[in-house]
Amino acid sequence: MSRLRSPRVLIALAAALTALVYAGAFLAPYPLLRSYDTPLLDLGKLARYGRDELLFFGGAYAALFGLYALAYECARRATDDVRVRRLAFGAPALFALILLWVFPIGAIDVYDYAFYGRMLAHYGVSPLSHKPWEFTSDPWLAFVGWPGATSPYGPLWQWISAAVHSLAGDSLLANLLGYKLVATASMFVCGALVYAVLRRMRPADALAGWVFVVWNPLLLVEMAANAHNDGVMAAAIVLAVALFQRDRLTLAALAVTAAMLIKFPAIFAAPVVGVAALRRLPGWTARLRWIAASTIAVGALVLAAYLPLAEGANPFANVMSRGDLFTTSFATIMMLALQSRLPAEQAQLIARTGMMGLFGLLLLWIALRRRGDDAGLAHGLYGAFLSLLVLATLWFQPWYVAWIIVLAPLARSASKRVTVIFAASVLAIYFIYDFVLWWDPNRWTPDGGLMLNVLTVSLVFVPPLAMLALELMRLRIQPAAAGDG
Repeated sequence: MSRLRSPRVLIALAAALTALVYAGAFLAPYPLLRSYDTPLLDLGKLARYGRDELLFFGGAYAALFGLYALAYECARRATDDVRVRRLAFGAPALFALILLWVFPIGAIDVYDYAFYGRMLAHYGVSPLSHKPWEFTSDPWLAFVGWPGATSPYGPLWQWISAAVHSLAGDSLLANLLGYKLVATASMFVCGALVYAVLRRMRPADALAGWVFVVWNPLLLVEMAANAHNDGVMAAAIVLAVALFQRDRLTLAALAVTAAMLIKFPAIFAAPVVGVAALRRLPGWTARLRWIAASTIAVGALVLAAYLPLAEGANPFANVMSRGDLFTTSFATIMMLALQSRLPAEQAQLIARTGMMGLFGLLLLWIALRRRGDDAGLAHGLYGAFLSLLVLATLWFQPWYVAWIIVLAPLARSASKRVTVIFAASVLAIYFIYDFVLWWDPNRWTPDGGLMLNVLTVSLVFVPPLAMLALELMRLRIQPAAAGDG
């Protein structure tokens, strides 16, 4: 019996069962090769909004999170067991290989990526200045989810997209697989960077940190199956932590800039890294030298990335224009509640300004409290992105949780518990919008979607926030427990 309970047996069992769940619950019902050339599909359409399909989908994720917890515990308990280490490092490659051939059921953003890359590499025009619907004869246009919008992503992502198209050519399937490989590689880079940082910060936690990232079911599906570029942004943020740890402070500033040039929300890491760097440096001479060097380096990187794509247009136009999109957020509830008394534009302005202002104050508080040590930076970045998700992400989507999954192992132990609950609770968005909403659409429309958003926001945000409150209470009662990272 004791042998059956050994970490090497348990993690082998977890790996085998996890692979079977991915193959049986994702690859079998949603194969990429069967559906990739049908425009505008999603999970609900593929599952025919079925109740049995919802139960199967939810049950699969429940099993995956249970196996994930088992693998994490094995990695935490047996860090020096060679077989445990091999399985911990190797098994996610098998999971990713299975998910690479799964249709992007969570969102069709990858088709937009492919078209933007095609615009730059094939047509020679900037996706920051031109819109997909300008190319009416292109056969890929039918697959684009936002044909009337310029790319909301940064210029560095446009260059990555152009490289994918240049390598994959005119094959839509090859391009989709290319983006899946980029997203999957970014996830493994995140895991490797977390492992490297923890080897210097808390060596006993390094293997468990790797497992926390690359075995995470939400992250695996959102990267390997759905091919979101959030993993690339997250990898640049974790790289900034690794560089900071090695006192490469100007390079850390460049890494944060690179993350912002992929997805704009990464800019909110800048004040946290900046204050931590200033406090790490020994005096004002060194600080001023770092500010000057970082300003020149960051400015050069931004100009090099943006100028070839600007074409006289405002490169931030589409990012700012999406400020009127609201879904599954506290700001959405506020906006919908205000619309019963105020014009829609005024209600949006109040909701947007209120939540962004609250987030700005919290971000300032988090940044100013940063020490100049590695653990302080990691926890500050975690707090900044958690606050961004909860307060200031007006248009909230499940894959955004990737931003904190990769930071949680570097922060306090409480952060890992909050993050795991968040990664599970966010699946409610898929359950509701791809299934429940379609069973009786009229039930959710009379109040403009207020009840729907109250339900979704409650299911998504209340569980992790409740865990966060419990952890904060525990730390106040037992202050000594706060010293674990």
